[in-house]
Amino acid sequence: MAAFSENALFEKFELVLPKKSKFLRKSKNEIIIDTPVVSIAINCDFDGTNTYIDSDFRKYYMGIQNYHYNDYDDYYFEVSVSTKFKKRALFSKKKDVYYAWIDSFIDSLSDFLDEDTFYKNINWETVNTMIICNKNINEELVNNHVG
Repeated sequence: MAAFSENALFEKFELVLPKKSKFLRKSKNEIIIDTPVVSIAINCDFDGTNTYIDSDFRKYYMGIQNYHYNDYDDYYFEVSVSTKFKKRALFSKKKDVYYAWIDSFIDSLSDFLDEDTFYKNINWETVNTMIICNKNINEELVNNHVG
């Protein structure tokens, strides 16, 4: 579920964990999913580094029409995931279930956070090409009617 408030996006998601799992916040940048077989640490690294967002994406997808570089800050951040298997994982009969769950979780987290995957999912390359073509067609129409 997604909701917007004062130009910020809040997204709520549902995460189904194995039985007897705990969700812990180790620090302001790190959460731990602790299960009976594995402990998964998710860390968000933010050092204040700026990034670049394409002006057409900002204008046409995000709806920011009158962009001025002082109005918005675009930041880069990294998310890292590490896993630690517990000794009991070696003797578990359900190893395949846990490994599949972990792989699936990391893949979906990666897809959710990856900029290139996002652009691919919304077909941005195709959409941006159409925007450029439409701009050129409109310019040609205006130039032909003016002259």
